[in-house]
Amino acid sequence: MRSRSTLWCKIACLVLVLALMVPVLAACGDDEEDTPTPASPTPTSTTPTISKETVNIGLLTSWSGPAAKAGGLVDQVLKIIDKQLEEKGGLNVGGVIRPVKWVKQDDNTQVADAVSGYKKLALQNVSAVFIGGATAAALTATSDAAEETKVPLFSVASTPVDLSNRPYTIRCAYPNAPDSVPLVSDFIVNKLKPETVGLLIANMEDIRARASLMKKALEAAGVKIVYEQYPEVTTVDYASMITGIRQKNPDVLIIDSGGTDTFYINIFKQIPGLGGWGDIKVVCTSVSSTGPALKEAGAEGTYHWLLWMPGLPYPGSQVFQDAWTAQYPNERPTSGHEVMYQTIWVGLKAIEKAGSDKPADIQKAARSGNFVWEDSPVGPFKINADGTHNNVGQIVLYTGGALTAVE
Repeated sequence: MRSRSTLWCKIACLVLVLALMVPVLAACGDDEEDTPTPASPTPTSTTPTISKETVNIGLLTSWSGPAAKAGGLVDQVLKIIDKQLEEKGGLNVGGVIRPVKWVKQDDNTQVADAVSGYKKLALQNVSAVFIGGATAAALTATSDAAEETKVPLFSVASTPVDLSNRPYTIRCAYPNAPDSVPLVSDFIVNKLKPETVGLLIANMEDIRARASLMKKALEAAGVKIVYEQYPEVTTVDYASMITGIRQKNPDVLIIDSGGTDTFYINIFKQIPGLGGWGDIKVVCTSVSSTGPALKEAGAEGTYHWLLWMPGLPYPGSQVFQDAWTAQYPNERPTSGHEVMYQTIWVGLKAIEKAGSDKPADIQKAARSGNFVWEDSPVGPFKINADGTHNNVGQIVLYTGGALTAVE
């Protein structure tokens, strides 16, 4: 019996030893097969959240007074932009999709109202102000207001020319006159090759300043200025001026109304009854010349400087045209419409780039020196650190009912 008990004890001990050895043997197996693979980190979600908190944006321009057409242009493009924002769900501000609230302020085409309107918008805690007015004087005054209130102005204007001490002003549409004038003057001198030039320029501060630069460039090239008049933009009867131009018979006539298309409409309407342009080549140097004025007989064969025209070979241009056609199937967009569209979307893109609705953050993003809207209607659109931009426009010829780019 004793030997039998001893045997069972030995067997039990052997089983215990084997049981203890199993995990050890397993640990000594193939590391590649048995070592567990660390779990991959859970990817961070990039899906933006949605908020009902609005981004409040001021719109300041003329909805009444002599320049009321500016407000009409804004209203037209807002219908397009609102649909585009709706398709996006809103504005992406730092990963949060938020609706936009437009806060409109009419400056009544008065400088004082533009300034008080800007300050009123600032008190309503808007993140930025777009457009800024409809006249050179108002746009200069609202630039001053932007610096005072520290609410950035995304300006449609080419004035003030020097923005180096105006960090809260961002130019979005019209270029500086020193940037655009060489394009036009080089075209006149090198392509049209005139000996004499006439000037019919609206009596507005920024337009006269642009004309002064043009005169210097032409005279430096040996061109003689033989006619020069600065009528008010409210002028209706241009018969005496047209007669004077025909008597002087310059090789080229430069017409600049700023943003007032009735200036061109009246001239183009009246010239056929006064004998037509004859051999005079007409160059229009503001984008308003390519609006309703082109319907008048006197527009045939005229040259125009503009910032945008239908058919430009850029994806963003086609997006704008398609959106316009969907909203207004029986109407063509003008360069003036694109200018307002461009200005508003540049401001919106700056807010998205900032990832913030705070005015100071938006200003820094816009004037960082690396703001580029790749798919703008005029191609890649860059805002420089000094608040200016890279689009100087182009020259086109109006003939046979169509605008054609001039090489």
